[in-house]
Amino acid sequence: MILAADTDISKVVTTFSSLGLQATFLVPTKTAMEKSIIDATHPFREYFANCGSHNYKEQQLGTDHKVLKETFFVGEIDLEETVTSLYRPETKKGDPRVWFYKLKAYAAPLNLLAIIAYGDAVYVINCSDDKVMESIENGSSPLFNALKVAKDGLSPEARELLGLLRDVGKQEWVPNLRAGDTGIGYTLETMLGIPANSSRAPDFKGVEIKSSRKQSSNQTLFAKTPDWKSSRLKSSLELLTERGRFSPIKKRLQLFHSIYADRPNSYGLQLEVFAEESLLKQYCNLADRREDDVRWEISVLKGALKKKHKQTFWVKAKTRVRSDGEEFWYHQGVYTRGPNVEAFPLLLEAGDIFVDYTIKQNPNGSAKDQGYLFRMKKNNLDVLFGKPKIFELV
Repeated sequence: MILAADTDISKVVTTFSSLGLQATFLVPTKTAMEKSIIDATHPFREYFANCGSHNYKEQQLGTDHKVLKETFFVGEIDLEETVTSLYRPETKKGDPRVWFYKLKAYAAPLNLLAIIAYGDAVYVINCSDDKVMESIENGSSPLFNALKVAKDGLSPEARELLGLLRDVGKQEWVPNLRAGDTGIGYTLETMLGIPANSSRAPDFKGVEIKSSRKQSSNQTLFAKTPDWKSSRLKSSLELLTERGRFSPIKKRLQLFHSIYADRPNSYGLQLEVFAEESLLKQYCNLADRREDDVRWEISVLKGALKKKHKQTFWVKAKTRVRSDGEEFWYHQGVYTRGPNVEAFPLLLEAGDIFVDYTIKQNPNGSAKDQGYLFRMKKNNLDVLFGKPKIFELV
């Protein structure tokens, strides 16, 4: 239902990420507003559980076990006090519900509601109200005082890394130390004195380094192998065999393709987010049926994103090709701190984050992949990471 909202979710999430606001989202339907009942979606339940505010799994059925939370509707210049009801009815298998008292006076059907749990209180923001969003964007909203929002600068480790990056930038054009797509990162890490390794931990004292050529429009966030145990296809080789195509140029079977949730690709492959099951599935659209291929647990993907990008320097490089090979000039660093992981499944569903398959057949018939890459457009990074700090390295 999130995509049915009457306002642009990507723009709202970008604003929240920039301000360091972690929220979950609901879109009440006309029926929900009339009955004063909103389904507590899986992302909503997970958010409240992770915040330590409420755990529906531990809640018994019936009105006697209803939980009431002090709540505030966020207006343009003030907060209106109300109450949130969290409960599981004895009917309909106890499906989790939520209701905000007096909501009909604050919002309309299909408005996008952001919900923030802070301490023992709940804050509800009508993101479809332009005046409310304007007050948040310009810093005049009463929400900031209520949440005591603080804006962090560079950490000591990030400041140390920035000094090293500027030393590299001052050298201007440097030769590529490894051919291929990975040369841009390998060369920079070598110049920083970081040894090559296969660890998925951040590169420099807890700070991740992501470098890219200036002309590249996409950015890899992280790599995560599918959950083979719960998937229909059990390995990269099975996936390659079933969905790959033979390349007459490379003379091998290969599968190098981007896959989105909002549309099928030319191979008929597509992603789908199952919020209630907390799953991301990749399936194939065949002429007479759909076949599910592989799946990931969204909680695992969110964990990988959070672990990989607690702090990140996104380093941009200019490139040129000379007679003796490619050269780089690392000229700009973009620093972000802490991704908005709650936005991750929403961006998957909207097609802003996608998966790249990078699988090829070896001469001996086995399969080799360069990672199942979760990527997004560079110009959309602020949706996940908020407004970045930009540093020129020259």
